[in-house]
Amino acid sequence: MTPWYEWVFSGAGVAALVAVGRSVYQRKAKGKGRSITLAAGKDASAVVESPGSLVLSAKVINSPVAVGNNITQTQEVHHHHAEGKGAPKSETTEPTPEGLIQEIDAVVPFDQPHVRGKFVGLDVVWKLLYRSIDFYEPAGTVWVEQSPNSFPIIRFNLGSVPPEIKTATRGSVLLVRGTIKEIGGWHIVLEDDPEILLVKRA
Repeated sequence: MTPWYEWVFSGAGVAALVAVGRSVYQRKAKGKGRSITLAAGKDASAVVESPGSLVLSAKVINSPVAVGNNITQTQEVHHHHAEGKGAPKSETTEPTPEGLIQEIDAVVPFDQPHVRGKFVGLDVVWKLLYRSIDFYEPAGTVWVEQSPNSFPIIRFNLGSVPPEIKTATRGSVLLVRGTIKEIGGWHIVLEDDPEILLVKRA
């Protein structure tokens, strides 16, 4: 009868160790730069090299993929996580301006100020239509909307107006990445100087 410890460090045992290590890693290795070592016997270990790499190693005996004794077999598991702020600028966020106002209007008037407050400070990436600008050299206030002649109107201040905004025509498509500063009944104000990309000129 084969001793139990030989099975643990065989090829099948290493595969089982990988599964156990991955499960523990997903539950406990959430912090960036955190290192966790798992032991499965005297010569076996699993180390999270962080934040998306898990290295498992163990001494292998009678492995179907190894020849001889005193061999250490290592397997690395990678985890890929969605990026946060570094996400591509073309990925728009929810709720949209119109969806946000609809959520607010869906509650009774007494609760609407509270709901508005929950959205203040929210980071957004919206595809919007350029409407107009109040230009105060070199600064300006830009007015945009989600769809033609719709509400809410979105506005934000720019400390310096870029050339593409100075020459943009009404209806040009802008990709705006910013933070909600204020929400009124028919308007949304973003924090000053959001990121702007002219996607398509009307």
